[in-house]
Amino acid sequence: MGTNYYLLQNLCSHCKRTDPEIHVGKKSWGWQFSFSSFEDIKSWQQWKEKLLSLKEDEKFMDEYDREVDVLQFIKMVEDSIKDTKNLNHLDYCLSEYRHRSGILKEIDEKISWKDEEGYYFTTREFS
Repeated sequence: MGTNYYLLQNLCSHCKRTDPEIHVGKKSWGWQFSFSSFEDIKSWQQWKEKLLSLKEDEKFMDEYDREVDVLQFIKMVEDSIKDTKNLNHLDYCLSEYRHRSGILKEIDEKISWKDEEGYYFTTREFS
C-alpha cells in the first residue's frame, strides 16, 4: 500500500479548476519516498523549497483529495530515508538479484538517479 502526492497549480478560487496535477512522488510501506522529477526539480532540497513556498493558487494534496500539511510531509520523507529497514528503489533495481535475473541491465542516469542526499528520482511515470 502506498500514497501518491500531488502539487496542484493555478487553482481557480471560483470553480476550483487547476492545471493538470504534478506528481511529486509516492511513499509505500517498506520503501523510502520515491520522487518524480518535474521541470528543473532534480533533488529533495528543490522539492522542499518549492513546497515550503506554495503560492495562494497552489495546493499540496494526496491521492485521496486530502490537503497535506507540508511540514508533516517533510518529516515523513526525511524519516523514510533515515529508517534503514526501508528500501530505496534505485538500490533495489541495481541489486545483485535483479542483475542476475536479467530484469535490469543498467540505469540511464537521465531517467533515474539518486540526489546528493540519496533520495530516488525518476522521470518515468509511476503510481
